[in-house]
Amino acid sequence: MRPNPLKQMDVIRAILVILLIIVVIGSTFFRNSGIHYDIGIALILGLDRLYAGIKQIVAARKHQQDLSWYTQPSVLLGLAILLGALPWLLLEDFVNAAVPNAPLIREIGSIVFTAVMLGLVLAAVYCFFTQKTQRRRRQERMDEAAPLQRPARSGPQPKESREEE
Repeated sequence: MRPNPLKQMDVIRAILVILLIIVVIGSTFFRNSGIHYDIGIALILGLDRLYAGIKQIVAARKHQQDLSWYTQPSVLLGLAILLGALPWLLLEDFVNAAVPNAPLIREIGSIVFTAVMLGLVLAAVYCFFTQKTQRRRRQERMDEAAPLQRPARSGPQPKESREEE
């Protein structure tokens, strides 16, 4: 009996992908709609990366591994999009010309949100490469520690070895 493919499917990931497809299609066909589709793309991509990182943490904790959220590149990238890019995009809509000192508020906001986004992206890149080098070193140590063992042959032996007996 085959397992049901719907039980294996990640429902939240599927919903985010469908929403992303809808937003990308809307952004493609309705170019004059303004920045709202860009905000939708940023929101969905940020949520997707954040969800993927949290899912990795939960899976690691099921295997009794202790992972911190701030060492996961997916979580950091999702936060960079949600806390850096999204407010930066929303700043244009919410601060209009009727607000006193609107240009100054926009400039300060863009500097702050760009710094937040850049800091989180750099942390994500650093964690990604750190984990990659740690994995490589761990694999090298495992290869050095394990002696080369030949598996016992259970099948028919070659003709040369049978003649020697």
